[in-house]
Amino acid sequence: MESPVLPNWPCKVIVHYTRVDDGACKFVILISLQNANHKGPHGCQKLKEREPRASIRFKCALTNTILDVLQQRPGWVEVKDEGEWDFYWCDVRWLQENFDHTYMDEHVRISHFRNHYELTRKNYTVKNLKRLRKQLERESGKLEAMKCDFFPKTFEMPSEYHLFVEEFRKNPGITWIMKPGCKWMIQQFRLYLTAKHGAEAVEILFSEMDNIFIKSLQSVQKVIISDKHCFELYGYDILIDQNLKPWLLEVNASPSLTASSQEDHDLKTRILEDTLNIVDMEGRLTGKEKRIGGFDLMWNDGPVSKEDTNLDTPMNGFVANTHLGYSNDRKKQLKQLFKSFQAQHKN
Repeated sequence: MESPVLPNWPCKVIVHYTRVDDGACKFVILISLQNANHKGPHGCQKLKEREPRASIRFKCALTNTILDVLQQRPGWVEVKDEGEWDFYWCDVRWLQENFDHTYMDEHVRISHFRNHYELTRKNYTVKNLKRLRKQLERESGKLEAMKCDFFPKTFEMPSEYHLFVEEFRKNPGITWIMKPGCKWMIQQFRLYLTAKHGAEAVEILFSEMDNIFIKSLQSVQKVIISDKHCFELYGYDILIDQNLKPWLLEVNASPSLTASSQEDHDLKTRILEDTLNIVDMEGRLTGKEKRIGGFDLMWNDGPVSKEDTNLDTPMNGFVANTHLGYSNDRKKQLKQLFKSFQAQHKN
């Protein structure tokens, strides 16, 4: 059955495969809103085409990898103090204090949604997922609602303390969350799981993780404040149990961008470069791209398939446009992408 499309929050969901860290799978999801006045392919919303800018003025509230990436990006100029800016990688505190009384031209972009906490605070995450599960059960039946059974039993303190104590007494001595330390690149992790459990079981696992991304975002689709100036890079922590069932631990609005090693710095640099390519302040993209660097477009007001098929096609036999855990020649893909742009620009 095709997943429901909720109208309030037209968006693109773009997933980047990354790594396994401290016992949990780490993924980053980029969410970009579309201009509600312009239709794109498959009935989605598409931004107005922007004229390429001679230079892009940016501010950055952080001093880690993202600042390095912004400073090295061709044509981008850092703005100090109170100068006017086109792009701001802000922190959530600035957002809370300034967003509502800051005027922004149409082309301006900032790195958070105003009420991102609907997805990134654990109590709100659980509340919204429970609401979506009830909605799906009411509208589509228990089988569809079971697709939301990916978050562990959670209690909000202090209001649900008595429920937590009751559950704890039923199962004394249980370790609720344990994260053994280890680091794998996600491609290596997939190869390991395939060798141990078989390709079919691993394919189901990664499909269920895709489902976590989509369902968690659908759960906040009606409550996230839609603003075309906003995009957001979310960090997903997913725990995989001994039965290869994935569990959503948390979603981070500010995933760590501080590098702990050269390999970590290179990984985060690639993610951030691709993020800026997708936000596309330079106005180079057509809006039809399904892959940009390490990111795959998996939702565009409806599920996106690897083939150019009609999105009204039933989900039976549907192959989602994600490549989690597979090899990806990122440099070659980006070279082809921007070579095509340069050719179009010359014409």
